[in-house]
Amino acid sequence: MVQGNYNFVLVATSLLVAILASWTALDMVDRVNKSRRNVAIGWLLAGGFSMGIGIWSMHFIGMLAFNLPIPVGYDLLITLLSLSAAIASSTFALWLASQSTLPNWRVLPGGVLMGCGIAAMHYLGMEAMQMRPALSYDPLWFVLSILLAIAASWTALRVFFAMRENSRWSLRLAASVLLGVAVVGMHYTGMAATRVAEGAVCGALRGGLQFKPGQMAVLVTLLTLGVLAIVLLMSMMDKRMEARMLRMRNAMLSLSLEEATSELSQAGLRDPLTRLANRHLLNTRLADAIAASAGAGQRHALLVMDIDSFGNINDAYGHRTGDQLLVAVAERLRELARSNDTLARTSGDEYVLLTRLEDGDDIEQLAGRIIDSLSSEVLVDGLPMTLGTNLGVAITPDHAGSEEELMSHAVAAMQQAKLDGRNKWQLYSAWMSQSSQEQFRLLADLRQAIGSEQISLHYQPKVRALDGSIAGAVALLRWDHPQLGSIPSERVTRLAERGGLCQQLGNWVLDQTCAQLQQWHRAGYRDWSMSVTLSPLQLQDPHLLAHVQDCLARHQLPARQLILEITETTVMRDAQAALALLNSLSALGVGIAINDFGSGHASLLNLKQLTATELKLGPSFIQELEPGSNGVTILAALIALGHGLDMAVVANGITTREQRLRLERMGCDYLLGHLIGVAVAPARFEQLHAPRRLSSLDGDSMTGARNLPPATS
Repeated sequence: MVQGNYNFVLVATSLLVAILASWTALDMVDRVNKSRRNVAIGWLLAGGFSMGIGIWSMHFIGMLAFNLPIPVGYDLLITLLSLSAAIASSTFALWLASQSTLPNWRVLPGGVLMGCGIAAMHYLGMEAMQMRPALSYDPLWFVLSILLAIAASWTALRVFFAMRENSRWSLRLAASVLLGVAVVGMHYTGMAATRVAEGAVCGALRGGLQFKPGQMAVLVTLLTLGVLAIVLLMSMMDKRMEARMLRMRNAMLSLSLEEATSELSQAGLRDPLTRLANRHLLNTRLADAIAASAGAGQRHALLVMDIDSFGNINDAYGHRTGDQLLVAVAERLRELARSNDTLARTSGDEYVLLTRLEDGDDIEQLAGRIIDSLSSEVLVDGLPMTLGTNLGVAITPDHAGSEEELMSHAVAAMQQAKLDGRNKWQLYSAWMSQSSQEQFRLLADLRQAIGSEQISLHYQPKVRALDGSIAGAVALLRWDHPQLGSIPSERVTRLAERGGLCQQLGNWVLDQTCAQLQQWHRAGYRDWSMSVTLSPLQLQDPHLLAHVQDCLARHQLPARQLILEITETTVMRDAQAALALLNSLSALGVGIAINDFGSGHASLLNLKQLTATELKLGPSFIQELEPGSNGVTILAALIALGHGLDMAVVANGITTREQRLRLERMGCDYLLGHLIGVAVAPARFEQLHAPRRLSSLDGDSMTGARNLPPATS
């Protein structure tokens, strides 16, 4: 048997080439994993080619390092087949490592297949010499080389998959050295298995590749380094381009968010159809006017008006024409308003004008000009229409000392003007309001009803958007008056506030909701939470914190499963005191939800001071959720803002399946609304919602609740 020896300079060179090829392969796995499909295929092919070239070069340089006492050549076709085996095995390895998962059942046969490919590369390369007599192989060393190839391949797959998200150069270098040593170890084990017979000659000398080993080793090394360098340079440039694009995209997103936030601020204060002030902005201006009247002695007039027979016009000509009519009315009122006046649209066809009364101002003349303007013919969508209006006026401080009272008195005056006929106006007088005797009787009835069967709580389901499971309930107040029938919760709340019953009623609601939640927890629904709305006066109660603590302790409830809902307007009435109380409640672990978020003028300025846990988007945003509309942009900004402040986002007022699907895709955490479920009594709630989950594609999510009355929050 012919004995050979090794050139250790070339052995070391083969090891360095193997390490560099492994580094390149790791970099290619990273590029494939982070690129889009078409680009990823390009990187996969480039990575397979460069890694195959590197492994084959290591093998070829290793063969050149083995010196035989006879001249040696290599058959070109077989050498190219050996190179092809290396490239194919490398491409397969990169493809397998770029998959989303790599379980053992996939990596083991993958390692066997890749190892056999590398072994095929080696032994094809040996056969390229076409020795006569043929080369033989020691069985033990031959099998060991195959096993080493499989082990090296298995290791490479595992390392590739584990390192594709790790960009630390030290770990990548260590992994490259490990893989390089493994591949080189397989090669030289295969070389140790090779047996060259005495008197053997190289058949590839005739027509094959002939060269001096040292010169060929230098040439192959340089070519391989060139290929690997080009691939790595392309990868580096792609990373820089990707980073630049990411910075540009982030900058654009930041700009879009700023624009959406600005638009959101305006949208929360403006009527989307007429761009007049909405009710929230009007309430703010009313509060300012009341304060100015009390402090500086200024007088302000509030004029409330609506359009006669607007419903008939809508029914006859359709909503599109009706909307155009509303815009036309808004334009006429703008022409009459002064620059410092506040002109608002508060409901369908109701407009409000708040104006400061200067010396010499005549309210009668102003009311007359408005009626004359709105009663003249207007052309809408090519149709001439003659309108009519009625107008009511209330003045502060003459008639009222609060914004709610001023508005109610102006509305009462408008209602009286309607009784007088079309195109009339009335200045408020005390007799226009409900008689004090009637108010007193109703207040007395409410005082007796608290704690009785007349007043009850119904519960509306709140579901998780992720899987449709019930997350908890929202408590809603009901008063079934024995003579007057069902009284809306809003009127009950206003009556309680005026009569000093707000604390008593609020404490009763808290106690009842906690008791109900405890009952559900004992029934096994321990992950359910309870949401309760706080009125503005409750936030002024110095005993609220103690009462919440007492309710939680008596009913043995985790604080995090009680969620107290407040509005932005509520907080801003006395921001400093309200924020202090709410933050104390939050410190207990109680959840704080900002209800109807996005409609208050100070939401973005004061939100960061409040340790809230939930952001509850009002129905007004949900109803404008149409593809391509500004509503989608605004809602996306709200959801991003909530998540950015580590708050769960609740979408309230969902009425259609399309709204639900879009809100789920936009990342809302919880869903609420008539589509999800109406408010029902506690026993009925458990019967309807406890045993099931609400699928986002379940069009019959209201099954069993279709005939129940709609919820009034």
